[in-house]
Amino acid sequence: MDPFTNSSETQTINGIVSDPDGRGTITIVWSCLVVVVLNTWTVIHPNIQPIAFSDGRKWLHKVNLAVIAAFAPDAVAATAFSQWRAARRSYKDLKKDLPWWTMQHAFYGEMGGYRVVDRISGQQFAVRHRELAWLHRRKRITIPPLDKKQLEERSKSEPIGRFVALCQSTWFLATSIARFNQRLPLTTLEVELVPFIFVTWIIYFWWWKKPMELQTITEVHIDNLLPNEITQMARATCCFDANSPWWRPMPQEMHPLGWDYFWMTKPVDMRKCRFINTTHLIPSSVRDVVRMTLAEWQVADWYRPSVNEAHPNEWDEWDGWVIYLVGIWLYGVPLIAWDYEFPTKIESILWKTANLGSIVLITLWGPVGFALYKIGSNPGAAHKESYYYLAVILVFLGRLYVVVEIFMGLRSCPAAVYSTVDWSMYLPHI
Repeated sequence: MDPFTNSSETQTINGIVSDPDGRGTITIVWSCLVVVVLNTWTVIHPNIQPIAFSDGRKWLHKVNLAVIAAFAPDAVAATAFSQWRAARRSYKDLKKDLPWWTMQHAFYGEMGGYRVVDRISGQQFAVRHRELAWLHRRKRITIPPLDKKQLEERSKSEPIGRFVALCQSTWFLATSIARFNQRLPLTTLEVELVPFIFVTWIIYFWWWKKPMELQTITEVHIDNLLPNEITQMARATCCFDANSPWWRPMPQEMHPLGWDYFWMTKPVDMRKCRFINTTHLIPSSVRDVVRMTLAEWQVADWYRPSVNEAHPNEWDEWDGWVIYLVGIWLYGVPLIAWDYEFPTKIESILWKTANLGSIVLITLWGPVGFALYKIGSNPGAAHKESYYYLAVILVFLGRLYVVVEIFMGLRSCPAAVYSTVDWSMYLPHI
């Protein structure tokens, strides 16, 4: 007998169940939604947004990231891991020259906190650690010391929110374990939430040192950053491959039909449904050098009003393993509810197909993508992109169905779903 799915009570209850005498439908939904909202809102650490953005627009940006975290936590986990690794590299790289440099400063640099400003032209460059370190070692800039306490004061951290989210998640997991031990079934909504909580916790770990919701930047002035020096900086810090990595398609800067991996990477022109392009701001002599390489993508980002939230073209195999393993965890754990009593047979089949199919698709992503890359690696080769788009679309549709089904399925559940945990088994005096 599977305690997560079935029990000895075979009766099925249809419709909304009231709360007073046990767990009701509203209680189940509310407790799960509270966990999702608290975890997603407190785990999201946006990069510094453009100064011109209003407070309302910045708030909407965080809402957008929170929705992505709720729907696709594997994407946010990969981003957090990538930023954490970049911050560690920054810390090790600059600590010798800047004794005051900490992981908080490293994250601050990665999120666009240090803005290089040309004194002559007034042009601002949204650079990150590699460019800062390159300019610093050439003695072209002086990175102003920033006290750690100042960073903490600027950061709108939410320790109370994190504490409440942790307590709520811990209580949810404790209740789920107790139900498992007493062979009381969970709803599919609750089963899907279990792996989600652990993913948000590991994101907490990777972003623990990252300042939250900073609104100010530190200007780093430079005297006359000429195109030839920008070209040298690009050669020293950017990737000049003529094709994107085999596990993902090329960015928009390299091809008119190109798309970046996450819709959170760059500002979007909603009227055209395209990313806002900044390649036209690159000096012509620099663009001639970087054109149709991944460096064009990176140099174009320097001319944006803020640092992107993610940089998937810079990911390597470690980042790929993170998004794969997190995906396997998210789609695999719910399959313990394989024998759950769904309202209809077709819903059961579709739910299993969505989760199991996603595991198969992301597992095949590596070998199929690599094979297509080897068959032909010319930039813009349609066959190289085909499996990527197919997998993304199918995984998205599968995830969308799961999200809809875990709420629709509450209309008809095994009676034991509404039985409460007998805590006196563990705490005799209750």
